[in-house]
Amino acid sequence: MPRLPKLTPWIAALQAGFIAREHFQKLTPADRVLLKDLVTKSRGLPRNLTANEKAEVRRIVGELDAKGAVWKLAPVGKRLGKGRRR
Repeated sequence: MPRLPKLTPWIAALQAGFIAREHFQKLTPADRVLLKDLVTKSRGLPRNLTANEKAEVRRIVGELDAKGAVWKLAPVGKRLGKGRRR
């Protein structure tokens, strides 16, 4: 079996972005808007959301098929190879 070339980190990030977008597009338009608004409101800190808003985020993220995304990303991570560790 021929060996695939190693990926550069920016190409791997680009592929990960495409996969994330594909899964995000599977949400309903209303859920996409709500998730965007809640993430914007939280500014990346869950403590900035109410308990109901946190529950909404968990519900929407649960619909994203995280396992499927991981399976699609696994070959990308493998092709990055083991770089120099510091």
